[in-house]
Amino acid sequence: MNINNLKPADAIAKFISELLFPKLQPYGFKLKKNLDMVRDFGEFRHKISIYKNKWNYTDTVVAFNLSFGVNSKTFKKWYIKFYNPENTQYIDDSFGGGNHNVPGWINDPQGAVDYDLMQLDHDELARKLCNNLVNVAIPLLEKLSDYRESINYSINWFWIYPKKIDMCFQVRDLVLAEELIEKFDAFLPTYKGKRNEPYPQDIIDAIELRRNLLKEMMEGKR
Repeated sequence: MNINNLKPADAIAKFISELLFPKLQPYGFKLKKNLDMVRDFGEFRHKISIYKNKWNYTDTVVAFNLSFGVNSKTFKKWYIKFYNPENTQYIDDSFGGGNHNVPGWINDPQGAVDYDLMQLDHDELARKLCNNLVNVAIPLLEKLSDYRESINYSINWFWIYPKKIDMCFQVRDLVLAEELIEKFDAFLPTYKGKRNEPYPQDIIDAIELRRNLLKEMMEGKR
């Protein structure tokens, strides 16, 4: 693929649209103008995002990397109805995702994070990226398109436990919600900040709010 004299953004777009996307199209993905590749998967949306290197320069560095993730198409609507927040702009509907660091992803043996089109064979790069996406990323996206799998995948990320409990609330899995609160309660006394700082109070408060909401839901008040 000839990218000589192309602006880096145009060269990357050419690579994605001509070499990588055609390999993913059979899996239901559609290519967006911003180079995101997305597909619907039941109540979820899978997205592969492309990020251009800020040091790109025509015919010198034409590099990019990527990430992938799952978003719920119903969570935000449920959250607004359940909590009635004043600000709805930053509601997180992600169910997880990853990048080149996920288990099973085959990386450059030299340790490079970005994919530089000035340094790599384009057809070979498209083949390797497709293999990683098809064999690692897409199965993970499908796995995370289930609230239990999503919760278990990052079970030790206690800072997002309020979101995990909300995921249980949405499907009214009160048993799992209670288990998560108990797990957080067990973790909190063991927390040691790098500078002996206490655990963030906003997360503790968020857990307490959900503890009270869980009690109301179990009593049939919500």
